[in-house]
Formats: sequence, structure tokens, C-alpha cells
Amino acid sequence: MASISPIANLSSFLFFFLFLFVFFSCSSTYAYSTTIREPNNLPKEKMTHLHFFFHEIMAGPNATGAAVVMPPNEGSPFGGIGIVDDMIREGPETDSKLIGKCQGITFIANMEELEFTTLLNFVLIDGEFAGSSLQVFGKARLGTIIERPVIGGTGEFRMARGYTISKMVATTAPELLILEYDVYVWHY
Repeated sequence: MASISPIANLSSFLFFFLFLFVFFSCSSTYAYSTTIREPNNLPKEKMTHLHFFFHEIMAGPNATGAAVVMPPNEGSPFGGIGIVDDMIREGPETDSKLIGKCQGITFIANMEELEFTTLLNFVLIDGEFAGSSLQVFGKARLGTIIERPVIGGTGEFRMARGYTISKMVATTAPELLILEYDVYVWHY
């Protein structure tokens, strides 16, 4: 009968205690992490309503929107991609206070209608929420009331969710697109 060396016994013994140490360490870390995530420990959720005006200069030397991919089929806008670095202002007037920027990408993914799919970052630079941003994704058909979801945020708007309602504002400048926005956002 073969004998087991004392070193092999010691190795098995140490391995067993190492296993127990790792097992209970992970168990206690898991228990700790679940206790700090209890719903009672979260800050109270609040709803914020923002009202502002989106200003885009569509043509000229100061254009804030640009086509980066032209549609592949002549006569159809389908497949066109654009980028924007537009202004968010307090009012519809072009000289009203600048409170943020709207930066993002737009593309036309509808073959039958002129409808944009947009991914936008509303970056606030002035006021109570300066330094915070909201991310909005969805479709937009100009000339209609546009509803899009808020899918996230940063700063004061971490964990944001909500929606936007926007509509075109009449303007006499043909190169200017103005949208009036109401944003309803839930955040912590």
C-alpha cells in the first residue's frame, strides 16, 4: 500500500483552506453589494420639465448641420446621413440666451417618407443643469408633432428616462430651423 507524503497532505490541507477563504470572501462581498442596492437606499426619483428652443442653421457659412453621406440613389433621400451641432436657446429669437448645444447624428432610414432617425445629445451649458446632458433617440418627421424617448443622461440626469415633444416654429429665415421642445425627464 502506497503512503501519502506529509507534503501532499499539507498541500491538500492548504488548498482546502484557500478554497474556503475565497468562497466565504466572495459570499460576503456579494451580500455586501446587495445590501447597498436596496431600493430604500436610492435617492428619491424626481421629474423635471425643461422647455427650450432648438436652432439649426441649415445653410451658409455658419451652418450647424452638415450632410456627411449623400443618399446613394439620386432622387431619393433614403440613406442620407448628417451631423448636427445646433444651439439650444431660451426662446425662438436668434439672439435669445444660449443655454446648451444639441450634438448628434441624423439619418434617413425610411424609403417611403422623408423621416429622420436621430441620435442626439442635449448638452446644457447654462442654468441649474449646466454640465449635464440628455440623450434622445427616435424618429422625426418635420411639420408634425414629434415625440422621442429620452434614453439616458449624465450629471444631474444620471439614470434619466422620459420623453420629448417638439414642434416646428414658423420663421422668416429660410435657412433656419427652429423647434420648440418640452422635455419630461425622470431622474435621481
